Amino acid sequence: SASKIKNDAIVNWTTAQEINTNVFEVERLLNSEHAKEWLMLGKLKAAGNSNTFKNYQFTDPDVILSLSKDASFLSMTKTIYYRLKIIDNDGSFNYSKIVSINLDEEVMKDEIHVFPNPFSENVYVKIVSSSNQEVKITLRDITGKIISNELCEVKSGLTIRNEAAMGNLQIGIYFITVETRDKIQTRKLIKR
Repeated sequence: SASKIKNDAIVNWTTAQEINTNVFEVERLLNSEHAKEWLMLGKLKAAGNSNTFKNYQFTDPDVILSLSKDASFLSMTKTIYYRLKIIDNDGSFNYSKIVSINLDEEVMKDEIHVFPNPFSENVYVKIVSSSNQEVKITLRDITGKIISNELCEVKSGLTIRNEAAMGNLQIGIYFITVETRDKIQTRKLIKR
């Protein structure tokens, strides 16, 4: 089975019997046009020979957070697939059934990501929105003084904005606030 806990994906499986089983390789597939190959994530040593139930668990750390920042993933589907490559001592192998995690809208809903940080020139703001909407972007200095305030339209899914004017700021600490219909999020920025 596969499940999500916070930003991690957890893959669990149980064997009833193992005969000459050497290792389990955990593989992931993103259902998108840009990723059609299974990626081997890690290995877990098998019991080898066993006639009792054995439980195994593999954690794919921070996969949900990292995928929510990936434009190619967001523009396609929100499903992650996992399978096991079960390798015997003689090198022969079989694959398990495929399990999946469907990332609901709540995971991808109205998030912002600002990069690079620290910055020296341009700053990019990725806005992941659950709907087409107008958002307010406010930039403040360390004292809270408003440096800029703008309204912009974003589409459902991913919008990437180049905040080129921020390259002209003096070295220091700033705060960028993105206000959507549902929430307000503020990120600290450091200008070098």
